[in-house]
Parts: sequence; structure tokens; C-alpha cells
Amino acid sequence: MSSGYFYAYASKAGAKQSRPGWFGEDALSGEDMLLEPRILISTGGVWLQKPTVSIDADQEPAAFVTTDAGERSAPYVILSPEEDGPPGKLIAPAGVQGFS
Repeated sequence: MSSGYFYAYASKAGAKQSRPGWFGEDALSGEDMLLEPRILISTGGVWLQKPTVSIDADQEPAAFVTTDAGERSAPYVILSPEEDGPPGKLIAPAGVQGFS
């Protein structure tokens, strides 16, 4: 059993266009908002593969050296309890848990 499904979009507008049923209008502000039970996880993306670094002790002072830059998802990341998003937007964030 999965603990949730992560979907990454380039923008809120793209997510709303793809899945309009996931969004509603806030009664007070009139702004579009993500409806429960879905949760907005990030507007800056999540790590799909975390970067790795090492320390170069030969430099003075010692410096971090990136050995693998890692990979981030598209910025607008939504967590859904259902596998109801488009398969092409489904991601598996490195080290991130879903619903508990």
C-alpha cells in the first residue's frame, strides 16, 4: 500500500488545467486553492535524486566539491492520497514520505 502519490507540474496554472477538480475558490480571497485531501508540498520542486558532495581537504580552507548535482522535479508538487493524476506527472521524491 502506498502512502500517497506525488505529482509535479511546471506551475499552479498547469496543475489546474490538468486536474481542475483538484482546485476550488477560496470564499474569502477568491483565489484558486488546492482542495483537500490533496496537499501542496512545494513551489520550488523536490529532490528526485539528492546531490552528493565531498570535502576537498587539500584546499585552504577546505571546500565542498559537488560530485553529483542531483535532480529536482518541476516546481509545483502536489501530494494526493489517490493515484488519480496523470502518469507523466507522477514522481518519486528522494527520501520524502507521503500521508501517514
